[in-house]
Amino acid sequence: MARWRALRAIDGAQPSDLVVLIDGDDWFAHPEALEWIVATNRERRLAASHGNFVDERGSLCEWSADYPEQVKRAGAFRSHPWLATHPRTFRFGLVEHLTEAMVRDDAGHPWRAATDMAIYLPVLELAGIHSGFLAEPTYVYNTRGGTAVSESRIAQQSAADTQLRRRPPLPPLVDEVIESCLWCASRVGMGRTARRFGPREQTR
Repeated sequence: MARWRALRAIDGAQPSDLVVLIDGDDWFAHPEALEWIVATNRERRLAASHGNFVDERGSLCEWSADYPEQVKRAGAFRSHPWLATHPRTFRFGLVEHLTEAMVRDDAGHPWRAATDMAIYLPVLELAGIHSGFLAEPTYVYNTRGGTAVSESRIAQQSAADTQLRRRPPLPPLVDEVIESCLWCASRVGMGRTARRFGPREQTR
């Protein structure tokens, strides 16, 4: 719920502003990472993107990849293996299409695991063919001490994954709405400073 509340608390952002999700115990791989993420999303005119990461020992993620074009066009993200690795981004204009029900399980309780999947599966469905993969590793995923939810609560993670995949997919946003999120992205300069909203989210 913290991530959801932070997104809803963002004030003054434009639809084309880029939200970059960063877990509180992780960090960027190098000082220019955020600038590169923002610039690449702008140049490729993406409404959402997921990236590539290394762990704290420098080992590269072995399963990061883009979703196939047919998956994007069919909105079949829930039936495809999960590929949306860190860091994850999306245009602020998509936030208004996310509901609180998405961050609650079928019993109405906040998700205790797979919270990134609960938000980002709908994001991918909304963005559709306007989503993409950034292959450059820009993120360090901290696995020390079993802090990652996927390691510390494996059973909960698996149950949440199953439940989320059973939910009906969202239809992709029509091109006019996507364009409202992208139309000025190519004109945004690099002079704006990243603002932090809560312990886990940054927007640019």
